[in-house]
Amino acid sequence: MPIRVKIARSAQEMDDVFHLRWHVYAQEEGYFGGAAHAPPYITDRYDAHPGCFNLIAYEGAEPIATLRLNDDTGAGLPSELFWDFSAYRAQAAEESGRQGGQARLASASMLAIRRPWRKRRDIFRALFKVAAALGVQHGTTHVIASVNHKSAAMYRRIGFRPLAGKIWIGEIGEHIVPMACRFADFHAWAFERLEHSEATLTQLATHAERLLYSAGEVIFREGDRAAECYLIDMGTVRITRYSPQERRVLTLSTLGPGELFGELALVDDRPRSATATATTNVEVVAIRREDFHAQIGRDPARAHELLHLFAERIRRTDELALMLAYGTTEERLDHALRALYEVARPARGQREGAGEAARCVQAGPAELARTAGVDERLARRYLESLASDGWCEFSEERIRFMRDPGLRSHPGRH
Repeated sequence: MPIRVKIARSAQEMDDVFHLRWHVYAQEEGYFGGAAHAPPYITDRYDAHPGCFNLIAYEGAEPIATLRLNDDTGAGLPSELFWDFSAYRAQAAEESGRQGGQARLASASMLAIRRPWRKRRDIFRALFKVAAALGVQHGTTHVIASVNHKSAAMYRRIGFRPLAGKIWIGEIGEHIVPMACRFADFHAWAFERLEHSEATLTQLATHAERLLYSAGEVIFREGDRAAECYLIDMGTVRITRYSPQERRVLTLSTLGPGELFGELALVDDRPRSATATATTNVEVVAIRREDFHAQIGRDPARAHELLHLFAERIRRTDELALMLAYGTTEERLDHALRALYEVARPARGQREGAGEAARCVQAGPAELARTAGVDERLARRYLESLASDGWCEFSEERIRFMRDPGLRSHPGRH
């Protein structure tokens, strides 16, 4: 079951936010007087301020995590209840002034993740990526936070830095750490994997919800009703279709970060024409049809970019159909391997853009065989040939490319 991260908008969603805070802070952690806190919800005046956005994560119908983001309205920010950020405000104003603008601060607060999901860093990341998208819309330049000291390390990983050591807050019953970051750095972290996507897609991603899928989960099935498409932020997704003539499932493509799928949902309301399955743990941005139409209405020129993207996807599907229909076994395997190489990521410890270096994809002989439409034994022998000549290494679940397979004429030749 996917985890969906969104902005709380309905009355029920807001109730879920306030009750979830109580459940985590009072019941699980014993803060604010513990479980005896009455009534069983936690809220304050900042929830009623303009520019307040509460984010919430659901697993199915169960609320599991929340985060609050407040724009600066001139009445102070929640993080300033516990520490004096005036020196940082002055620094932010000076920095923005040098760049010919004005500082616009926001506050991140009320992070609450229920204990069974607390080790899921992807939930923490998704909450803050939605917060970053809101920051883009509102012109945020700097973000401040008074952070539970137990969470400070996670904030550091996304660009925040401490402004002081930990401070005891008796009202809460815990130490906090005042932290801050430049929004430009926060934005770079949030959208680093989408920076090469079409500009329109990246812009649409700032209005969207995020979904987290585990490896093997079906995102949608052929024949399902469609109202949104998906932009991959992290992980890989397999697109398949059942062929009644061949009585088997055909793999149409394997997609990685920055790629769009299910895009026909943006232009018509017909059932899904294929099945999408997470082949790894996956984080996607869900783009709704109504948001897409609103964006195109505001900026019709963006439609050209998307038409170009759709045409490219159709062209790739046509190439695959021709390959499956007329290609030799070797050509089909070459084509499938190239598709896997395109979604492979730099090997662990290796940076993007480090030249011709090792890249890994979570796929083995079985996945290659499905993509090429050949028997798995043929795919295994093909990979063994490549491995013996130093082009790759592989296991049942991973292919490690030592070089770009497109640089060889065919397996076994240099």
